[in-house]
Amino acid sequence: MKYLNPKIIGFFLLVLLSITLVYLRFKPYVDQPNSSFFDLYSDGFKNYATTIYHIKFDSTYMHYEGMNYPYGEHVLFTDCQPILSNTLKFISRNIVDVSDYTVAIVNLTMLFSFVLCSIFLYLIFNRLKLPIWYNILISLGLTFLAPQLYRVIGHYGLAHSFVVPAMLYFLMRFEEKRSWTLSAVTAVFIILTAQLHFYFFAISAVMITVYFFFYWLRNFSGQLTGKLALHYGIQVFTPLIFLQLWSNWGDTVRDRPSLPLGFLDFRAFAEGIFTGSKIPFWQWIDRNIIDIRDLNMENEAFVGTVATIFALGMIIRWSIRRFHKPFLPYVESDFLRNLFPAIFIILLFSLGLPFTLPGMSSLLDHLGPFRQFRGLGRFAWAFYFGWNIIVWYSLYQLAANAKKNWIKGLILVPALSLLAYESFYFAKASYFPPWKDERLIKSRFETSENYWFKNIDIDRYQAVLPIPYYHIGSENFEFGPLGDQLRFSLIPGWHFGIPSLGVFMSRNSHTQTLEHLPLALYPYRPVELLSRLPNQKPLLVVIDRVQRGNAAAKNDYSYLMRQGKLLYADDLVELYELSLDATIKAAEFWRNDVLNGWNYARQHFVLKNSFYVPDSSTALIQVDFDDQKSEKIYQGKGAFEAPLEKVIPVWEGKLPSVSNTLSVWVYMGEDQHPRINFKGWEIDTEGNEKLIAHNGSRFDVKALDSKGWGYVEFPISVSNLEHRVRLELECKQMLVDKVWIDELLIRPQGKSVFSQQGDWVMYDNYWFR
Repeated sequence: MKYLNPKIIGFFLLVLLSITLVYLRFKPYVDQPNSSFFDLYSDGFKNYATTIYHIKFDSTYMHYEGMNYPYGEHVLFTDCQPILSNTLKFISRNIVDVSDYTVAIVNLTMLFSFVLCSIFLYLIFNRLKLPIWYNILISLGLTFLAPQLYRVIGHYGLAHSFVVPAMLYFLMRFEEKRSWTLSAVTAVFIILTAQLHFYFFAISAVMITVYFFFYWLRNFSGQLTGKLALHYGIQVFTPLIFLQLWSNWGDTVRDRPSLPLGFLDFRAFAEGIFTGSKIPFWQWIDRNIIDIRDLNMENEAFVGTVATIFALGMIIRWSIRRFHKPFLPYVESDFLRNLFPAIFIILLFSLGLPFTLPGMSSLLDHLGPFRQFRGLGRFAWAFYFGWNIIVWYSLYQLAANAKKNWIKGLILVPALSLLAYESFYFAKASYFPPWKDERLIKSRFETSENYWFKNIDIDRYQAVLPIPYYHIGSENFEFGPLGDQLRFSLIPGWHFGIPSLGVFMSRNSHTQTLEHLPLALYPYRPVELLSRLPNQKPLLVVIDRVQRGNAAAKNDYSYLMRQGKLLYADDLVELYELSLDATIKAAEFWRNDVLNGWNYARQHFVLKNSFYVPDSSTALIQVDFDDQKSEKIYQGKGAFEAPLEKVIPVWEGKLPSVSNTLSVWVYMGEDQHPRINFKGWEIDTEGNEKLIAHNGSRFDVKALDSKGWGYVEFPISVSNLEHRVRLELECKQMLVDKVWIDELLIRPQGKSVFSQQGDWVMYDNYWFR
């Protein structure tokens, strides 16, 4: 009878075993899915928070309003898995409210994706006619060794490991029969999974493109070319057009970063593909035999020791035969014939080729929008699954062709044992006990002694201001949340729909970033953004008391919080009410302190070359660039302007002290310009050079002016005052025509200086009328 079909029985056995293993591996998350969190501090918590806010409080399906207030963001840039969150939003609005179970649904959906991964692998091996027992074992082993298992700690959309094997299954079926229905199903699948994470579109499109190319080469004909082009159009261009329309529909932002940082930083490495840092065996090799460089999950997609040994064996076999025979011994399947060269090309791409070859890095400048997909290492997932399909199919064929059973056992038993061993340890290494926070469970939070909002009318406030302020996603500045601040600041939005001025998203508008970022910096000027908010309601300030001191180097917030009204405090957090004119008053307070310091300096400091300095021994260097014509000027009559080069010399001379503070104004008003870095080289009497300073302006900016200029400050020390120093601009990962800096000041560390120039008072290179 049909229900006794061994393949169907094997299928249900696989499902049962995979569910059991997922349960055993993630038991706390399954037992208490709505109160167990994979992450409470970074990307993972952001995934929860944006999803919950979008389902509960956003007015539309396209736009997220929970951060970057008052602008919000398109849902595709929030990691809220739009296909999941919008489905739950629709159900909650029109059928039954499930929004209170969002955390559970996110967790369980992610975990069930591993079951789906094993299912698609089973279907692939089933069509390759492998025995059911063998199929089940390798499908489970490969699922729990898959690199995406580690993504549960932060990248929930990317953790859906079924996507790549599903695409391989669709390609396999296409190899068997070119079906218009199959192409349509593939297109719909790509559209849906791209809204789990947009990288799934890129990975799927690359897999289809390369596979179709080798399919076309093997079956070349004029008639095939036309039909294949139509299938390709359905499978790739239809999702591309749909996703372009979806991402641009209602999106008013036109200045997203065009050149994301780190394109080659997140590529795969050979060690990450063929050695396993999470496996005790490879850790022992690292300690005792060969040094394996430390990598992160973006650089790794370990295929397993069996697959590594098989690759080495095939290389040796092929070289012994002088490259005359096929590389693989068992490629009867047309699918495998096309799959191998396709995944090999994808592997090379994931390793950064051709861009990492000598002289080829300039190709990056011509990638256009494809530079948005900087996580090259993620493309190695196609190699992980594809190569293992080839390896485990070939191993079984090798064993099946053995004439004696003991030889078959000698091939399969160690291989399967090693797969089980490595999948167990990889799954173990990627397991982290669930985080808990009763404040995220509203019913428990409201009845706790430390309920923040017991005496607070939450409707009084239009937005949350996190302190320390954080802003992640601009690609031009880096102000990450410290400690618990991300979670603390999003709790009012989590429970009550109060949006946050903080930003923790992707590809943010540069203009909006410049409007928000002064909230993180010294109150050099009033924050103009606050004058443009939609109403006059005050802000709810959420302060992480532990981390506030760690942010003092950029802004201790003391001027701002003089206007705050304390609402709640405990050992970890403080809540304040803050009026919208607080930044105006903060800027006035600082200006008044500076002017008082100026008056004091004129009476008690020493006048030296138009500067008031603490004592006569204090020397300093100021370069105002007023003798240079420039399109953009911060102060005076000129500024340093230069066409873009990787390295641009700026100044050379002797420093005024052994330990110094260098400050300079950098034009940051357009995309990529904040990426200018400074390098200082100490040159001894024999001409030898030593790097003594290397800053990151995107980190070291301490103030922003409304004209798009940023104040950058960093230390620079020299071993011998007689040595000269060369200061130069480093302009890596930039594609702009020109760069600008102005008002360079080098002063002894710890000493403040004043001067007056026209209507302006200069204090340590800050300028006040």
